[in-house]
Formats: sequence, structure tokens, C-alpha cells
Amino acid sequence: MDSKELRRTHQQSRTNEAVTIDLGEIFGLIWAQKVIVILVTVFCALLTYIGVSLLATPMYTSETSILILSRQDQNTVTSSDLQTATQLTADYLQLVTTRPVLEEAISQSGSKLSVSELRSHVSVTNETNTRILQISVSDPDPTMARKLANALRESVSTRITQVMNIDAVNTVETASLPTSPSSPNVKRDVLIGALLGLLVTIVVLVVRYLLDDTVKTSDDVEKYTGLTVLGTIPMSEGEKSGRRRKKSTGAQKSSAKERR
Repeated sequence: MDSKELRRTHQQSRTNEAVTIDLGEIFGLIWAQKVIVILVTVFCALLTYIGVSLLATPMYTSETSILILSRQDQNTVTSSDLQTATQLTADYLQLVTTRPVLEEAISQSGSKLSVSELRSHVSVTNETNTRILQISVSDPDPTMARKLANALRESVSTRITQVMNIDAVNTVETASLPTSPSSPNVKRDVLIGALLGLLVTIVVLVVRYLLDDTVKTSDDVEKYTGLTVLGTIPMSEGEKSGRRRKKSTGAQKSSAKERR
């Protein structure tokens, strides 16, 4: 059986039968290409670091919080008051990012952001079964982030009192000046970049392994043709060097003729 027939039989066998993936062979392939895997992983991590450092704008986040209290009795707080306030927390969350509240915060802080831009920089959270709203504002300027957070807290407190007929909105925590950027997270982004580079490299190696239909060993011949290999012809170690010697000898003869 010549090489063309052997390859045709090999391809038909791979088409008709399910391909068995040898995990040990795949691990061996990855280990053999470990230098490439490491280089690609390091390159992706370095590329991510450069991209994050040069292109991403550092953002500073300042946080403030308020406590909303609804009382039926001016002297006591009943369980009904607590339940009502907790149920209305979702309404309070929506009020924080309404246009009148944001416009008032922009006016008080002197920010140049538009309402839609400020809305995208604001995050409001509420812990389960509490009446405390946590308001976070991000801005490239840490001082402006603090001004916006405090202004937003004051604006929404007034708005909640007017719209929801709430007796009191108390300040739990005023906004502080952030000392370090909240984003981008360089360590996290570099780690993600390195992991993506590692994953892509391994996937490429595995796909190349699965698509490779060449016959490399006598075991492959027996596996895909069912024929028993009686013997193999090893390549002569001096074959290539012999060819080189022939070429060099021919070159020496041609040079000698030219001299004559």
C-alpha cells in the first residue's frame, strides 16, 4: 500500500469513526510547546497592562449613605413603620437617579456632566431588610466625586421627603475623599488577559492536533488500516550530511574549472 492509499484510508477511518482524544497525548503536546504557551501568555498579560495603563481613564468612587424613616407616631417607631419603609425602598432607589435629583446635584457641585452622564456614574444599593441606601458616585476627579456624592445625597433626601411624604431622611455617612482609583483594576485585568492568552494558545494547539490527519508512527498505520507493520526503514543519520558533502564537492569542482 503506497502513501496515497494509506492517507486515503486514514482519512476515511477518521470520517467513519468517532475521534478518540488522548488526553495524555494532548498534555504531552502542550508540555512540548510550553515555551510558546508561556511566551504568548506573558505577551497577552503585557499587552493588557499597556492597554489598561495608556487607554483606560482612572475613576474615583465616593460613597455616602442615608437612612429613611417613616413614622406614624411622632414619639415611637412601630413594626408597621419599619415594614412600610422596607417595602418602599425600591421606590427610593428609583428616585435617586431621576432627572430633578441629578440636575440639582450637578448645580450644587458645579460639575460639567450632563444628566445622562451623571446617571451612568451613579450606583445605588440597598442591603436586604434595611432602610439604608448606599449611594456611590464615580468621577475622574476624586474631589468632584465627593462633591457629587454629597450633593446627590442632599438632593435625594429633599426629594424623598417631598414626594414620598417621609418624616425623616437621616445621613448615615457623608462622602469621603477617595485616595485610590476604583477602576480600572490593573491586577484583575492583567490576570484576565494572561488567562485568555493561555486559553487561546491551548485551544489552537488542541485544534491543530485534532485536524492533523498525517500518519506519523507505525501505531497510526495499525490503528487506521488494521494492517500489521512488519518493519520500518529508519532514516540514515549521515544522509543529510552526505548530500551536503556532495554539494560542497560539486561546488569545489566548478570553482576549480573556473580557475583554469
